[in-house]
Parts: sequence; structure tokens; C-alpha cells
Amino acid sequence: MVETLARRLHDKWLSEHADNGDEANVSFDNLPEEWKAENCAAAEVVTDVLTDYDGKVNLEDPEVYNKVGGIVHGAWLCRNVGDERESGQEVRFEDLSQEEKVKDIDQIRVGEEVFKELFL
Repeated sequence: MVETLARRLHDKWLSEHADNGDEANVSFDNLPEEWKAENCAAAEVVTDVLTDYDGKVNLEDPEVYNKVGGIVHGAWLCRNVGDERESGQEVRFEDLSQEEKVKDIDQIRVGEEVFKELFL
């Protein structure tokens, strides 16, 4: 599940950034190893969340939304220390802009899709 989800997370990113000239604008297989590892680490966190929620997270519940968003964002903060963090993201999930919250929650949504395909 982790590698499949890591690939899907990158595919989603590609679909949103296809025209920006970013050096990450390549297939998952052609990413530098450290970027693949980052996608896999994010996928592991999402997989753990989905396992805890039996594959279906009620994102309509504000408490659940903030809890799982906090898990995803907190893990990202731990992996991206110091200068690698983007400005304004060194805050609790609840204090992020809506745009940044959606990025974290979208990982859960993509994970739910993969979970359904693989296990249901």
C-alpha cells in the first residue's frame, strides 16, 4: 500500500503542478531517491491513519478533520526541519491557511481511494 500510495501522492502533485517547470515534474520512478523517500514517508503516515480508521476517515467531522490533519502535518514538520520548511507552515494544523490544510487532508483522501482499491 505504501509505495502505491506514494506514487499516487506524487501523481496528484504532478496533476496540480504540471506547467510550473519544477524539477519534480517527472514520474515517480525518475524522482531523486530522497524525494521518493519523502513521498513514501508521507504515505506511511497516511497508511497508519487509515489503518486506525479502518480505511474510512470521517472528514466531515471537524474534530476528526483536525486530528488527522494534525497527524499528517506534524509528521511533515518532523521530516522537514530547519530551512527546508516553507514559511508559515511551522504552526499547528489548526493554524494553517485553508489552502495548506487542504494539502494535508488531500493526502488522506488519496489514501482512502488507494485503500478502497486494494482492500475493499
